[in-house]
Amino acid sequence: STRAYALMSEPSIDSRHGRDALALRYGWTPPNVPVSCACGSHFTVEHSLSCPKGGFPTIRHNEVRDTVAGWMSEVCNDVCVEPPLQPLTGEALSGASAITEDGARLDIAANGFWGGRHDRAFFDVRIFNPYMLPPTTNQPLPLHIGNMSSARKGPTSN
Repeated sequence: STRAYALMSEPSIDSRHGRDALALRYGWTPPNVPVSCACGSHFTVEHSLSCPKGGFPTIRHNEVRDTVAGWMSEVCNDVCVEPPLQPLTGEALSGASAITEDGARLDIAANGFWGGRHDRAFFDVRIFNPYMLPPTTNQPLPLHIGNMSSARKGPTSN
């Protein structure tokens, strides 16, 4: 017999979460949201999508990372979530977000992604709020442009 495999588990949503999801989908404010965020700012849906202290960027990042790693484990070998990177030995990194101290990690590593069974590929999951357009213009913010540019680069060879 043929078996169909689901890529994600069955969602389990109670009525409150269902109402919240529906409100967010249509751009409405969900009922019973807090007045203030854990960071002290006024709590809004937009703020909750971006605030690293009281918002949801880390939860969204980890959900996407774990889902992608699960899919990759179906087709790749030795998929690791947050594997440690080798310590630097005098190399200079120019990126402002580069973590140079020991204990740095990346999001996903997998063998065989680009074809070679033992070739190791590394992946960084990046989550940002796509609704962060300035209210006075419809032009993308530099953050959007940076994310679009780095997404277009594709694989690099060393």
